[in-house]
Amino acid sequence: MDAVLPFFIDEFLENEETDDIHVIGENNDYVLFISCLPTNIRCDVAKIDKFVEEIIPSMNISEFKKHFRLSRDIYDILLLELGPSLKYRERNMGRPALTPDKQLLIFLWYIANQDSMREVACLFGVSPFTVHRCVRRVSKTLCDKLLRKFIIWPDHDAQEHISRVIYESSGLQNCIGFIDGTHIALSFIPNGDKDYINRKGYPSIQLQLVVDDQMMIRDTYVGWPGCVHDARVYRNSPIFNRLDHDNGVNLAQEKYLIGDAAYPLSSFMMTPFRAVGNLSNAQKLFNRKVSSIRQTVERTIGHLKGRFRRLRELYCMNIEDCCYLITSACILHNLCVLKKDDMDDYLELNPNQANRVNYYPNIDLQQLGREVPCHQHTLGNEWT
Repeated sequence: MDAVLPFFIDEFLENEETDDIHVIGENNDYVLFISCLPTNIRCDVAKIDKFVEEIIPSMNISEFKKHFRLSRDIYDILLLELGPSLKYRERNMGRPALTPDKQLLIFLWYIANQDSMREVACLFGVSPFTVHRCVRRVSKTLCDKLLRKFIIWPDHDAQEHISRVIYESSGLQNCIGFIDGTHIALSFIPNGDKDYINRKGYPSIQLQLVVDDQMMIRDTYVGWPGCVHDARVYRNSPIFNRLDHDNGVNLAQEKYLIGDAAYPLSSFMMTPFRAVGNLSNAQKLFNRKVSSIRQTVERTIGHLKGRFRRLRELYCMNIEDCCYLITSACILHNLCVLKKDDMDDYLELNPNQANRVNYYPNIDLQQLGREVPCHQHTLGNEWT
């Protein structure tokens, strides 16, 4: 038994396959059990030491930005905003709790790169289980504390300013933003649910964005499985419900969003004319203007996946965790926009071309004899 127990504990903490365990706080029974084990049967795995304490502080500005994909200024803002909420209670036994700065650095490294949790764990001198816990804890705290502070629907004055800028650049009047959806690839099918397999044939969940002329994300909605069409995601999103029943509170008079042909035309949603061979020259000109100005949302998606490379493929056994992680990336994106943090340096060319559902015909699952269930693990802005 003495020989088997350390192996079991080591495999439990070091195996990424078990990282879907939900951890609330730090006083779980199994953590207490492990901390009370005799020291002669505890098994430590070799890891890099002092990476946070010595190596990262010695990085210059460009080195820090190269590794973490954002500036030290943004890191300092995040630590100031999230630090108090990330601080653990003092422990009377066992190893010292992770400091807020170490938790935040682990999270930022994970979301900025495509390293496995085991690789991140080795680098930061912790277990893969601890990396998983940090990613979950920081991403949820980031959304709870900063979502409504940095992803904000524009008020009427802001809408007037946005529409004026768009008009000056494109000639389109009263437009206040652009909407589009993108797929966030998953490394495997969650719980074997084939609804997550999109039209391209790989598992994903959908992210819907509304952005303004400056690439600021104004609304997010994430969590629907990959097989669902953009139009259905849109009709089930909070922004559609708000604008569809709007009485002038959320949308100024005659203002609207621009979407591609997948979205339904309405008084608050402008889409291009459908090209069926009979468009007039004026209609073709309008379509060219719409296509040109819509590149703003495509550039936003390109920046999101180019800077936060974890979004190119997520390893996540819990969809709710995915939603928090993706939304966290959207919040970080807006911080980068506000701080003018070298946006063009991280643009990924044609990020949507390979995984956009709108390039493929819609799948009517009702005709196949079943309906896609309504998934509860969606995350969107809470409108006030």
